[in-house]
Amino acid sequence: MRPDVIASMHMNAIRDGMHMIRSLAQGGVNYVLST
Repeated sequence: MRPDVIASMHMNAIRDGMHMIRSLAQGGVNYVLST
């Protein structure tokens, strides 16, 4: 595989992970506020 392809895959994985962490944090905040 080409280095640029590998780099773009890593960037996509990092972005997905950040998005998942952010949505989990948002869900936790909403849960705490709703109780």
